[in-house]
Amino acid sequence: MESVFVLTNAKSRSISPENPTGEKGRGGKADLSTGSARDAARDLGVGWKVNPYVNVAPGSTYTLAQFKGEGIVNHIWMTLGGTAEYRSAILRIYWRLAAAGFKVWLGARNAERGMAAAQALNAEGLDVHWLEIDVTQDESVAAAVKAVGAAGPSLDVLVNNAGIAIRYDLPPSQQRVADIQATYDVNVFGPIRVTQGFLPLLLAAPAACIVMVSSYSGSIGRALDPTSASYPVNMLGYGSSKTALNGITVAFAKELARQGVRVNAAAPGYTATDLNGHRGRRTVQQAAEIIVRLATLDAGGPTAGYFDDDGPIPW
Repeated sequence: MESVFVLTNAKSRSISPENPTGEKGRGGKADLSTGSARDAARDLGVGWKVNPYVNVAPGSTYTLAQFKGEGIVNHIWMTLGGTAEYRSAILRIYWRLAAAGFKVWLGARNAERGMAAAQALNAEGLDVHWLEIDVTQDESVAAAVKAVGAAGPSLDVLVNNAGIAIRYDLPPSQQRVADIQATYDVNVFGPIRVTQGFLPLLLAAPAACIVMVSSYSGSIGRALDPTSASYPVNMLGYGSSKTALNGITVAFAKELARQGVRVNAAAPGYTATDLNGHRGRRTVQQAAEIIVRLATLDAGGPTAGYFDDDGPIPW
C-alpha cells in the first residue's frame, strides 16, 4: 500500500493533499466567527476536519489514514459518479445514516433508480433497502408502511425529503394553479400522508426523529428581510409549499412532544441539483449535513424547530 499515514494521539485532524500528515497548524482550523473560517466550519464542521479525497478504481482499495490513540473521524463522504446531483444528495443522507448504524429504507417511486441507489450503497457494506413509495398515493404509502412493519416493530427516523418544483421561475401572476396543486401534492400533502402512515411505527421507537426537508424559500421572515439572500426570491408555488411544510412541522411537533418524538424542519440551502438546473451554490455534501444532524438527535434534542447549518432560522 502507498501513502499510508499514521497519526499519533490524533484528537481530530485535517487530512488532505495539501496536508497529508494531518499536522496541526496546517489544516486550516475553523470556527464559527467570520469570513472563510466561518464558511469552512459551516460546511465541514467546527474544529479540525477530516477531509481526505482520492479516486478509487472499482474493485480496488485505498488506505487513507491510520490512527493511533484517541481519535474520531468526523466526516467520510461518498460521491457516486454517473448520477444526478439530486439523487446523490439523497444517497449521501442515507449513507450517513447507514454508516451511523441505521437500517435504511430508501424510498423511491421509480424502481430502476431506487434499486440502483440501494445496490450502490449495499456495495459499500451498508444496510440499505429500496422501498417502493409514491407519496401522492394513499395505497402506495400504506403498502410501504406494511413492508417496513413486517421487517421490524418500530421506525427510529423518518426523513420527508420528496419535493418538486414546477416552472418555479415564473412570477406569481403567471404560475398555473394546476402546477401549484401538483407541487402541493408532493411537497405538502406527501409529508402529511407519509408521517401519518408511519406514525405507529415511530411511536413504537424509544425516541424517534422526524425531519421535514424544507427550504429557505419557506421562511416568511427571510422573504420580508431586505438584507436576506432570500429577499429577491418570489416562488409562489414552491415557496409557499415549503412555508406550509414548516407549519406542518410545528403541528406534528406540538402533538408528538409528550410522546418523545422530535419533529424539525431543515433548510439545506441553495444546492446544485436537478431541481434547479445545477445552479445552486452549495454542494450535496453540505446540504446533507443539517438533515443528518436533525435525524440523529438524542432524546434531549430540540423539536418544533427550523434549522440550517448555523442554527435556528426565522419562520
